[in-house]
Amino acid sequence: MSVSLISAAPNVAQAAPAPARVTAASAKATPAALKVSKSLKKRVKANSSRSSVPVTAKNKQAAKAYAKMLLSRKYSSQKKAAKQYTCIAKVFSYESGWKWTARSGTGYFGIPQTKNNMAKYELKRQNWRKHYEPQIRFGFAYMTKKYDNPCGAWKHIQSVGWY
Repeated sequence: MSVSLISAAPNVAQAAPAPARVTAASAKATPAALKVSKSLKKRVKANSSRSSVPVTAKNKQAAKAYAKMLLSRKYSSQKKAAKQYTCIAKVFSYESGWKWTARSGTGYFGIPQTKNNMAKYELKRQNWRKHYEPQIRFGFAYMTKKYDNPCGAWKHIQSVGWY
């Protein structure tokens, strides 16, 4: 029995291979064949959408790139987008160090370190614990609504220590 795997991007669920029919020949599986089956399960599990994205330096860079892309889409001027990115990067570095798994002792969570009950509901629906995208979107929307933009949020942090 041979199974071919198609490599998928992280966070994309892969379909599990169809179960093989048990025949007299396949019933005499060798230990090597069992090892392949176990490694296949590990690879499928690692690439499934249920697994979380680990917080690594490379993934933090991906989160920062996502924030840049989000801001470049929101602002027509690249100069303004770059300025707002500098501010949102300072806010997220100050609040969580860009760790989407961050939790404070007082109940704040994620990259934007939010405690708002509506935020929890909204982010749970979007699988916030495992991925940085919904947290960055929420943080940007919160800053825009409350402070007009990320630089307004950063100015507030500088004056009072929180946003």
